[in-house]
Amino acid sequence: MKKMSQNIFDYATSELSQDAFISLMVSWYDNTEDSILKKLSIDFITQLYDGYNDLFLNNELPILEITSIKIIQQHHKIDVYFEVTDKNGDIIPFIIEDKTWTEPHSNQLQRYNDKIKSQSIKIFFKTGHLTEKDQKLTYEAQYMILDAKWIYDFLKPYINKTSNVILHNFFDYLTREFYNKLYTESGNKKTLHDWDCNDLKEGFVQYELI
Repeated sequence: MKKMSQNIFDYATSELSQDAFISLMVSWYDNTEDSILKKLSIDFITQLYDGYNDLFLNNELPILEITSIKIIQQHHKIDVYFEVTDKNGDIIPFIIEDKTWTEPHSNQLQRYNDKIKSQSIKIFFKTGHLTEKDQKLTYEAQYMILDAKWIYDFLKPYINKTSNVILHNFFDYLTREFYNKLYTESGNKKTLHDWDCNDLKEGFVQYELI
């Protein structure tokens, strides 16, 4: 008999579980027991801020120095929403739309833009296959994409520095269910040449074949 998985993400497979993990990464800013998790949180938020600033704002924003973070769950039905207060007392909203294998729908990206009027950092966090529709809609609404490779590369250096079970579980699940399916061992995105007939049961392979 096959041994049952001890990884919680093998059972909590919905996007809500991924929402929770992203929120947890952000909340580790206030972690007082594991300095590595706090560093991971600061690094994650800073990379979102700097990446978005470089991609869409031509580096108009100042260097981010975080003094506090506030997570507001389901704010305007946004998957992950939090506010960062910087050293000047300015509040910077972060919007994260989170997907596994689905695409944006119901004009949701633009609706979030309309709800959050102030300058915000807007992220499309998708672990599954990125489609042309994903890229078109996120570009039009000015969301920065974080794909499975970005997330994998970001988390990998932290894995051997902390024994946090949730982090290890998510990284293991991400690697098996997303990264290994979409990328080669050398980190290149897989094409049709990298899949065989057994992979045709996967919807994203069928999509690429079509």
